[in-house]
Amino acid sequence: GKTGWREVPISDETRRLLLQIAAISPDDHVFHGHKGPITRHLIYAIVRRHMEQVGIKGPKLGPHRIRHGFGKNFLMSGGDLRSLQEIMGHADVKTTEKYASLNLTDIIKKHQKFSPLRAAHAAAQESFLDKIKAVEEAEVIVKEGGVR
Repeated sequence: GKTGWREVPISDETRRLLLQIAAISPDDHVFHGHKGPITRHLIYAIVRRHMEQVGIKGPKLGPHRIRHGFGKNFLMSGGDLRSLQEIMGHADVKTTEKYASLNLTDIIKKHQKFSPLRAAHAAAQESFLDKIKAVEEAEVIVKEGGVR
């Protein structure tokens, strides 16, 4: 949580890079500035500056906004609320539910992606295309005089 230590999932690539940094670090801190370990305040300033440089606007520019974006994208990509709760380290799923607030565009995209009709439609199209292919093959055989 916010006040303690916990394990967080990271990719193999991130793990490899962090181990490389740790191998050359003069102390237990991973990230260093010119005057020593980078503080929480400096991280916020760096993230805020980069967000502004790429055109992201708003009063709450900082790492938490990126975290919120990750949570929302995780759910929009088909991730489930319970897994996100674990990834984010939320003790209560009600906290995680804040990331699930979707606008109408998000809801439409989700519906289109996961609708059972989509799968049925795709299967019907595939079946239809197979029938067209069979008809075309039969026409070629007839045209070539293979069937009398």
